[in-house]
Amino acid sequence: MKEINTNCNNKEYLDILDINGNKTGIIKERLQAKKDKDIYKIVYLWIINNSNKILLQKRSINRNSNAGKWDCATAGHVLAGETSIDALKRETREELNLEIDLKNLKLVYSQIGKNKEKYSYHDVYILKGNIMLNKLKIQTEEIDEIKYFTIDEVIMLFKNNLFANDFHNQEMINIIKKEIENGKN
Repeated sequence: MKEINTNCNNKEYLDILDINGNKTGIIKERLQAKKDKDIYKIVYLWIINNSNKILLQKRSINRNSNAGKWDCATAGHVLAGETSIDALKRETREELNLEIDLKNLKLVYSQIGKNKEKYSYHDVYILKGNIMLNKLKIQTEEIDEIKYFTIDEVIMLFKNNLFANDFHNQEMINIIKKEIENGKN
C-alpha cells in the first residue's frame, strides 16, 4: 500500500472501517469522513492515580463538540496507518505532554457505537499510575483545565450533563467504578 502522510496541510487522514471495525482499505480526510458518516476509530484514555482519583480534562470552550465539558484524560482520532496504541501515545503527548507507561495500560472497551447520526469505533484504555498535575503541560487549544476527581464526583458531573456526551461514557463510568472497587480489595 502506498504510504500516505496522515497529517499534511493540517488535514488528518483516517482509515475507514466496516461495521466490525476492520479496515476497508479506504482512507479519507477527517472532515470528509465525518461528512460522509463513515466509520473510523477514536481512542480514549482514562487515568486513575494511586488514590483512586480520575484525571479529567475540561474541553476548551472553543471546541466543536462537547465544548466546556469534562472528559477523560485524553482522546483522539486514530490516523491512517496508526494503531490505537500509536494514536493514544501521540494524543497523550500532544494534549498533556505525557509519555504513557504501556505496562500500566489496559484496554477495557472496544466497540462500535452511534452518536447522533454517525457511527464510530471506540477503543478505551485505563492507565493506572501517579501522574502529577504539575508535571503536565496542557494543549490550550483543546483543553482549558485538568483536575483529579473521585468516582462519585465524576458520576455527579455525568448526571448534571457536565460530562462529554459519547455513547460509551455511562458504561465507562461503571467500568471505572469497578476498577476502583477491585483495586481496594
